[in-house]
Amino acid sequence: MTENNPNILLLILDSVRAKNTSLHNNNLKTTPYINKLTKDFDFYTNARAPSSWSLPSHASIFTGEHPHSHGITHTGKTLPEGNTIFESLQNKGYKTSVFTQNPFLVTQKNGLCVFEHVADIDRMKFPEALDAEKFVFSEGEGQYISYLKASLQHQKPLKSLLNGIELKLRHSNQEIPFTADSVLSPGKKIAEEFNTWICENDTSPWATCINLMDAHTPYEPTKNYESTPQSRKLENQIDNYIWDFYSGEKPWWLLKSMEPLYNDSIRDADYAVKSIIENLKTQGLFENTLIVVTSDHGEAFGEFSETNQQQKIAGHGRWLTEELIHVPLLVKKPQQKQTKTITKPSSLTEFPAVVKSVLENSNSTFVPQNEPVISSVHWEDTHLIRDFYHEKMPIQVLNKQAKAVYEEKPNSVKKTLKRGDNTTVWDVHSATSKQMINDESAEIEKIFNSLKTQKINTKTEKNEGYSSETIENLKDLGYA
Repeated sequence: MTENNPNILLLILDSVRAKNTSLHNNNLKTTPYINKLTKDFDFYTNARAPSSWSLPSHASIFTGEHPHSHGITHTGKTLPEGNTIFESLQNKGYKTSVFTQNPFLVTQKNGLCVFEHVADIDRMKFPEALDAEKFVFSEGEGQYISYLKASLQHQKPLKSLLNGIELKLRHSNQEIPFTADSVLSPGKKIAEEFNTWICENDTSPWATCINLMDAHTPYEPTKNYESTPQSRKLENQIDNYIWDFYSGEKPWWLLKSMEPLYNDSIRDADYAVKSIIENLKTQGLFENTLIVVTSDHGEAFGEFSETNQQQKIAGHGRWLTEELIHVPLLVKKPQQKQTKTITKPSSLTEFPAVVKSVLENSNSTFVPQNEPVISSVHWEDTHLIRDFYHEKMPIQVLNKQAKAVYEEKPNSVKKTLKRGDNTTVWDVHSATSKQMINDESAEIEKIFNSLKTQKINTKTEKNEGYSSETIENLKDLGYA
């Protein structure tokens, strides 16, 4: 490895919003290690995600195209080969890898799983035993007798049976009684897998995406700092972190009470980041690696919509409030000696351009040149929502296209947001402060249409016929 072909590490803290990090909120101690990175990393204070949920946001980060250009806006769309920065790096001799539990990056047929090495971290309580998820994927649901026989033939029969029971109970939002949780949190598992992989890798350069799911629902932090055992008991009342609240099945105060668990989960992600980066230093790889630490979107805990002050928001997707779009962003380029704080509106869609500039020894940043920062969302998978919720709420109210434009103004950022037919303009001061501006003159559609984009011919697949594993993963993530 030489300075001309540095390693590339994209480290995504899934669902971590800016306002709940210590970087953007001094009153919180959720990211003590990431805060220290500002000594070696550039800090972007006004970074925005391309969209408010994983699939379109990752597609934009990987391709450099906005969601309305790449078209990966629901699980029926597939990105054609050859459009991601990781494929480009692979063609240049890089070893590519992904480490995550996010199914959109490892199991979905959407064109994002483009890596040579895919480490889909096992979520079973007993990973040394029979994997119940993989069994269901290959044999189908309801094959209880077959699973019993396979478990009894396994070297760890009792633990194999418990894995099957745990999977069944997990889909019912329950846990196996009298068994301890996994010793390692998902983030720590992922960190260990990645650290082992780079130790075993030869001198060829590598390009890796790590997606840490600690802060994604359901919140299962390894320690209670802000949260309490009572928080866990309250969480067990929630079946679906999105539809339970929109449907009125659960009260909004219950969602708000989950924020301490969320903060404690961010602490776990922070610890995993520490393990990853400190190991890079130990291996002598830190200096010559481009490292990007960020999030793909945020999370809502009952905050109000910015276009409808009567509508509260749960989870992520469907909306473009600051809680969902404003994300942390720290960047260290190879051999970087000086750091800076960048306050201009910045976009994660610039990731491929930044990677290319590093390889070409030029100086691109996450601030788009001559263009505003934009985000958009249009969640089209309403057919996945269970009939139970369909009967309790007007789905069409939640399924409106939203677009946002961020422009730099003196001492602040102007945000123009359109959702459906409603347009509002905001003065965004920080992650925890904003105010509405009495300005309805922005031509947001004209701005979107004027952006230079490379239209991708996205493939559309039938939405029916998802595998049982896909449906269960989507349920686990709150999308179905």
